[in-house]
Amino acid sequence: MPGLVKLNDWPYLPQTVRSLLCMLALGLPWLASCAQEIEKVEVRSPEGVLLARGTMRKGVKQGAWEHFNEQGVLELQGTYLDGERDGEWKDLLSSGKPRRIDTWVHGRRTGKVQEYFDNGNPRNEGAFVGNVRHDKWTSWHENGAVRQVAHYVLGKLHGAFEAFDADGKLELKGQYEEGKRTGSWQEFYPSGQVRQDGAWKADLRQELWTAWYESGRKQSQGHYQDDKRVGAWIEWHENGAKRVESNWLEGMLHGVWTEYATSGERTSEGTYVQGQQQGDWNVYHPNGALKTQAQYVDGQLNGPATSWFANGQIQWKGEYQASKRRGAWVQYFESGKPEWSGNYSAGMRTGAFSYWKPDGTLDPEKSGIYENDVRMSPLENRELSAK
Repeated sequence: MPGLVKLNDWPYLPQTVRSLLCMLALGLPWLASCAQEIEKVEVRSPEGVLLARGTMRKGVKQGAWEHFNEQGVLELQGTYLDGERDGEWKDLLSSGKPRRIDTWVHGRRTGKVQEYFDNGNPRNEGAFVGNVRHDKWTSWHENGAVRQVAHYVLGKLHGAFEAFDADGKLELKGQYEEGKRTGSWQEFYPSGQVRQDGAWKADLRQELWTAWYESGRKQSQGHYQDDKRVGAWIEWHENGAKRVESNWLEGMLHGVWTEYATSGERTSEGTYVQGQQQGDWNVYHPNGALKTQAQYVDGQLNGPATSWFANGQIQWKGEYQASKRRGAWVQYFESGKPEWSGNYSAGMRTGAFSYWKPDGTLDPEKSGIYENDVRMSPLENRELSAK
């Protein structure tokens, strides 16, 4: 345990000076009594390293105190009044430069606060009232560039807010009201181009929101209601071509959804109902020909599904149940000859499965009897070739 040393005799001060200091500090008329009540205190580690020193009155910290780390380097200094921090306090770096300077009144931060990086550059500057942030606060990056300017009222963000990158470029600006975002907000690219903007109310996105690419072309646009997407939304490719058209209901995809390639051709289309895919969904080749058609029920593939090559030839067809293949499936080469056929159960190959080579001859190494998607044995007495 650290050792506590009380030194009632201050040999380096004349008696009259000691008595006068006591009287001034405590307001007591009896100098002799005062001299006995004020004690100089040191706290040391078991190894004898000084950890703290200051003055106490009747066991309560009073006046100036200094605190040291385990190496004996001063790291904190300030004053106490009746056992509570009062006045200016300094938190110091190992170099002796301040890490933080703040003001206390009866144990509560009140007044100006300054914080610094190890290199001496300012980190934060503002004020406290009753231990909470109040009025303007400024923060910096370690390189000295301003990072953030904000305003507080009794601990809550209130008023203009701005944020900057390490190069001093504006990244974000808006307004707070009682700790919540409100009104128009904008986010920026380093070039100064707006990244996105829209309105907030009570910390919820509202009304029209728009996002841009750094080139200045629109990226997306639509409306929010209480922080949830509603109505029609549009997204664009960076070349300006439309990418997605969608519809939303209380933050869920609801209605027709269509996706487009950068060239403008439709690539897929279907319907959502309260956030889940429902009904027929189609995927298209770049030439506009149908590539895949499948059916969804409550977000899962259910029912027949077919896929085609760009030339119109069937690529595969079968059926899904709960997004897993089931029943008879067949897949073809682009030439129209079969590539494989067999049955699925819960997404796994089951029973006889036949595989063919592109020339139409049976592939005996792949063909066989399957169980739980594992080939158990070869096909017997089946030297078939595709017609």
